[in-house]
Amino acid sequence: MATVEGYECFQSRDSTLNDIIDALRDDKTKMIGVCGMGGLGKTMLVKQVAQQAKQQNLFSTYIFIDVSWTRDSKKDEEGIAKIQQKTTEMLGFKFLWEDESTRADELKQRLQKDKEPEKEKDQKKEKILIILDDIWKEINLEKVGIPFKAGDSVEGDQLRPIANKVLDECGGLPIAIVTIATALKDETVAVWENALDELRSCAATNIRGLEKKVYTCLQWSYNHLEGDEVRSLFLLCGCLSYYGDISMDQMLRYAMGLDFFNDFNSLEKARNKLVTLVKTLKASSLLLDGAEDDGDGSGVGASRLLFMDGDHKSVRMHDLVRDVARIIASKDPYRFKVVEDVPFDQDWTEIEDESKFISLYCKAMHELPLRLGMSQLKWPARPPPEGGGGVSLCLDRCKLEDVAIIGELKKLQVLSMVGSDIQQLTREMMQLTNLWMLNLNYCEELKVIPRGILSSLSRLECLFMKSIFSEWAVEEVCDGESNACLSELNNLHHLRTIEVKIPYVELVPKADTFDHNLTSYAIIIGSFYELPKTYKKSKMLYLECGDESLLSRDGIRKLLRTTEEFLLWGLKVCGGPIPIRSFDNLKILVVGECHGLKFLFLLSMARDLSQLEEITIKYCDGMQQITEDGHVGINLQLLFLKLRSLELCFLPKLVNFGYFSSELETTSETMCSQGNPDVNMPFFNYQVLFANLEILQLYQLPKIKKIWHHHQLPLYSFSNLRILRVDDCEHLLNLIPRRLIQSFKNLKEIEVGFCANLRHVFVVQGYDDADHVQDGVHFLGEVLFSNLEKLELFNLLELKEIWHHRLPHDSFSNLRILIVIGCRSLLNIIPCHLIQSFKNLKEINVSWCWNLKHVFDLQGCDTYGEILPKLEILMLDYLEELKGIIICNNEENDNTRGLFSPSMPMTFQNLKCLSIDHCGEEVEDGGNVNIPIEEHEVLFGEK
Repeated sequence: MATVEGYECFQSRDSTLNDIIDALRDDKTKMIGVCGMGGLGKTMLVKQVAQQAKQQNLFSTYIFIDVSWTRDSKKDEEGIAKIQQKTTEMLGFKFLWEDESTRADELKQRLQKDKEPEKEKDQKKEKILIILDDIWKEINLEKVGIPFKAGDSVEGDQLRPIANKVLDECGGLPIAIVTIATALKDETVAVWENALDELRSCAATNIRGLEKKVYTCLQWSYNHLEGDEVRSLFLLCGCLSYYGDISMDQMLRYAMGLDFFNDFNSLEKARNKLVTLVKTLKASSLLLDGAEDDGDGSGVGASRLLFMDGDHKSVRMHDLVRDVARIIASKDPYRFKVVEDVPFDQDWTEIEDESKFISLYCKAMHELPLRLGMSQLKWPARPPPEGGGGVSLCLDRCKLEDVAIIGELKKLQVLSMVGSDIQQLTREMMQLTNLWMLNLNYCEELKVIPRGILSSLSRLECLFMKSIFSEWAVEEVCDGESNACLSELNNLHHLRTIEVKIPYVELVPKADTFDHNLTSYAIIIGSFYELPKTYKKSKMLYLECGDESLLSRDGIRKLLRTTEEFLLWGLKVCGGPIPIRSFDNLKILVVGECHGLKFLFLLSMARDLSQLEEITIKYCDGMQQITEDGHVGINLQLLFLKLRSLELCFLPKLVNFGYFSSELETTSETMCSQGNPDVNMPFFNYQVLFANLEILQLYQLPKIKKIWHHHQLPLYSFSNLRILRVDDCEHLLNLIPRRLIQSFKNLKEIEVGFCANLRHVFVVQGYDDADHVQDGVHFLGEVLFSNLEKLELFNLLELKEIWHHRLPHDSFSNLRILIVIGCRSLLNIIPCHLIQSFKNLKEINVSWCWNLKHVFDLQGCDTYGEILPKLEILMLDYLEELKGIIICNNEENDNTRGLFSPSMPMTFQNLKCLSIDHCGEEVEDGGNVNIPIEEHEVLFGEK
């Protein structure tokens, strides 16, 4: 299925798209609202809906109108006129009259003409899809001339008129409609009538920039949330969402500090309650999912490990919902307030505020104020029960000297000092026996943690130490005066989540160290300089070790049984396979600088690899293949069924993924000694199945000559491949064999570079057993690479042509970006027989192709057809032999030289950016357009 440019497929987005398409198929559906916070991709979504509806012929006419003018109430009349004008243009008729009301009547009659009784029965009913994008307030559709009637999603004649009245109270705004409809779903007539009465009786609210009906609807939805906890969380989210996404970790700390979870006696229960409340707000359409991947979230240093098992680690609010939440919060008797960017010279005694709870973001404050002017400010209202409560202290990014006083806060449950300059923890902190969470992430100056402090935190459930604390004591030399040692963690029987960096392998005790019921962990052992900003899985182990002895330690072995994301670095002794018995739960594997490894897996481990989703192997000088020992007779098609990404980089001896023969050792040694791989050995054997692989990246693999077996692949193998990147494979002769082209229908992006001997990118000729090229291959008119959107070729010195002359028409019809750099043997970029297929091409970038004469060869083309109608960007750099951008019929001997041919057809109607630098004959000033314009030369032809 073709997609619009910029649309990215996510499971949640695709589900929404399918729901909309299903609703459009239903003739009873008259209006659909799509709402969400700015930047979520609503415009891309509705454009994709229109694209898919076109492909399925659901409508006869499609009209897309930007109505962002609804932000400004002064532009109502002008905006309505624009909607009317755009609609009539798409429908192909003109107004007879100029005044607004008459135009509305004309448009209404036109839109309703298919309902006329005299319309012939056999005449196809006209269906029109009108998309109004970026609505900020109600648009009077009757005033425009668009007939509007509420849909029949509410069943029953008795309920429908009440529902229409409730809809009127929503002011036509999707966000208001969605929240009200969600709250009233499956309710009785009496409940709907009561809701209508309440909406009408709400006191008028005059708030600048906020429609009264929007405020009324959202306040009604808030009032009907079940329970004080969920309402309080809604107000908290409104206060915290000023800068965008709110990390769940940040929300948990605030909620605990505000007594939201006063009745819980563990962090895990409080966390589960928060997840439940957030789910309720999402179901009510008052809270939205945050970004798919937002690093550390909105709270710097916030750990996402606690919420890795959820769908999202952050949330956000629609702008209007946030504004309403803040207004409601300002009237709440237990007011909570967030003050952003407090100036360093603030006079705290002059602050007059009735808030009982306040959060101050003070970027330049040097010390805490002695007195605040806020007379109502108080600690949490209720004392925490034994083992429970909600007392939080966050001193993130603060300059801290003596923190001994913190030990007096014996009921403290959350202590965060992320990014502070604290140098040592004091023994007074041993009194924090009720502490649930300790966050010391990024405390780069921390050098002293006296022994006994960590082990005394007997109720600790979460410990975050993602920092450069390198002063852990070695187990054998631990004494009362030394720093903490890792074995102290064994005394933390409630520990469920840990994030820790251990700089040296020698610090890890030989006995079980992490022998807990850990539900999430990120354990980094070794001198890794770059740490991940976020994690893909909830159980992650990074391990740098010189030999395999560390892997055999009981604690590490037990961790590996549950690890989901494993990075192994620096293993030098083991020849292979990795000395690990079980990979039952492993989903992501990264192996690097393990120069002693000749292969990674034995085929007998196949069943243990069934959960693998991503494999990355890099900088392993001795590795010859990935899997070994095929003579045991295992069914290889059971391997890698869930693998989505495979990245192999800088592996100078790698020959293949797995050559399954009893003569493997002899064959491999022969090839390695000769320095030239067997031409009959493709990298991927036809026995290995990659049914769900989406991303394949092969970088600097000098032994590879053929990627795929040119005769066959297992059924469905590579059929879901979307991205193919191949770089610096110097012996590679072709990219995709002609017999396999149809297996790659879902490819969207191809990148190939620095393959010195590559002569063909898309081979539609065949090879016989002697590897001689055969002509005469036909594809029965089947279109090739119809979903490819981006093609990037760079430094392919032997490449003489990109496309074969026998490619079927409309191949590459969805290509949007074409980049060609450093391909010195190319003579032209797009030949005549394909140029009219590139109807969606938007960007072309060509540079350092020294022998290129023309960019486009139009000889033999239909000069009356459109050429590259959507091209917006054309960039040409350092093309020394360039004679012109286009060559047309009978112009080989034409003395006229110029950028564009004078006889060219209609081209480049949408071109927005043309950059030409150092092309053609050199000129002294090195100007941006380097083709000299002399007496018979033209820049643009007459057409």
